[in-house]
This record gives sequence, C-alpha cells and structure tokens, in this order.
Amino acid sequence: MLLTECIVKFASYLRGVERYSEHTVINYESDLTAFHSFCVITYQTHEINGISSMHTRAWIVSLLENKLSHRSLNRKITALSTFFKYCRKMGIITTDPMTKVRRFKQPKRLPAYVPESNMQEILHPDDLSAESDYDDVLVHTIIVLFYTCGLRRSELIALRDGDIDTARSLIKVFGKGKKERLVPIPTELLKKIKAYQDRRDNEVVKEDDHLFLRKNGKALYPKLVYSMVSKTLSAVPNLEKHNPHLLRHTFATHMSDAGADINAIKMLLGHANLAATQVYMHNSPGRLKQIYKNAHPRAKE
Repeated sequence: MLLTECIVKFASYLRGVERYSEHTVINYESDLTAFHSFCVITYQTHEINGISSMHTRAWIVSLLENKLSHRSLNRKITALSTFFKYCRKMGIITTDPMTKVRRFKQPKRLPAYVPESNMQEILHPDDLSAESDYDDVLVHTIIVLFYTCGLRRSELIALRDGDIDTARSLIKVFGKGKKERLVPIPTELLKKIKAYQDRRDNEVVKEDDHLFLRKNGKALYPKLVYSMVSKTLSAVPNLEKHNPHLLRHTFATHMSDAGADINAIKMLLGHANLAATQVYMHNSPGRLKQIYKNAHPRAKE
C-alpha cells in the first residue's frame, strides 16, 4: 500500500474514531507528509512495506542536523509512532519501524504565563468603550474568556450561543475527544458576553450559531484567533510567547498561586489525568515565601 494512502486513512481514523482535535490531526499529517517526501527523495520509497527503522532513524538524524529542537523532534517521533502503531493494528505492516527510535531528553521548563499585574491591564483596557469597533469588542471578549475559563483555542472557536448557561452561570465546553465539561463563569464575564452578543446581532448577518463570528458572519478559525491574541499579548514586556495557550497557562498558574486544589484545576482544564495538571503546580517566589511564613515554626523568629 502506498504511504500516502496510509496517511489519509490514518488521519480519517484519528478524526472519526479517536476524536483527536483538528489541530493535532493537521500537525500529524504535516509531519507524516514530510517523512514521506524524505523517503521518496532520499530512498525512492513509496510503499509503506518498504519502510524500515533505517528510514525513520535517517529522517530524525536529518532533522537533528537541521538544528530542530528536541521538543519538535519528539513531536515528530510521536506522530510516527502513533502512525505505525495504527498500521500494525490494521494489519498493514507486521514490524514497527520505530523500535530503534528513542525520544530525546529535554529540560523541564515551567509553563510561561502573564504576570497578574499585566493581566489586569489587558482585562481593563483604557481605550475600550461603547463606541469601539466590533473587532475590538470581539478580541477583548475572547481574551477575557480565555483567561477567565482556561479554554483551549479549539474549545473557544467551537462555542455556540446555547453553550452559555446564564441562569446557572456555567459554560458548556467540549474538549479533547468531545468530552463535555462545565466551567463556572462569573457575572462580570456574562455581562461582557451579552454586550458582545448585542453588538454581533446588530452588526453581523449570522451564518450559523457560533458564539464568536467575524464581520462576514462566519465562524473564527485557528490562525485568526492566534493573530488576535498575539497582537494583544505583544504589548506585555518580557513575554517569550504570545499564543492563546499562554492564557490557559496563566489561568492555571494564577489558580495554583492562589491556593486552588490541583484536582479542581484538573477538572476546570479538562485534563484526563493529574500528570498534565502538575506542571502548573509551581509557585511564584512571593507565594512560596507566604507558604513558608505560614507553615514553618521558625519562619516568624
């Protein structure tokens, strides 16, 4: 079977059976397409049964020589491993070409986040008013929702009007694997969403029931949301990243620094296990000093 044919079937399987997020599927497809090109150009290999550990290891070495980071390499290794595991499960191949490939060790880094003082400036901009442009109101509402509820980008884009439960102050979110969770939403944010909806309904001809719409009435898409958030966060000094996920990191970090229980944070984020949540259980120096002062018998001497 052609390698390209297998990649198409694999992507369909991830979407339809495993319910992977579209973002993950696209990344896997991109990595596997790059691997296919390498096999064709370097070894003239088109068939999946012609792939061996020699090919997979050679591709990883070529990426390493191109100075790809260990984090990026590990993602590509994961894509290959998941793909060939699927192929074995489906009986397409009998041996795994990834048996001799090992992931790279990478230093553990604490998740970046926006300091609380800077976050307050973002949440309460001086230049936002009733006369502000529709796009400005849209971006501001998105930023506040990201930070206040800790949503993933795909989760925010997928929100519908009916997912906002004003009576119970909850928002219904569909996470990875289409798993549903309910996230509390404060009154102030509900007011902001209602104000945005009023502007939207007055100025936009809706094409569907998505909560957030562009001026042309169509739903948002990942690259646009990234651009919106990046432009806002670029005003914050000393931030290495400006992506939507940074606001999710910030949500979890500020919750942790305020003493929130790890299991509560796990549920709010929609994590499948605690290991994914534990990366946020670091504390700021100020928080650590306060914990030490309150807990250690000699701290007050």
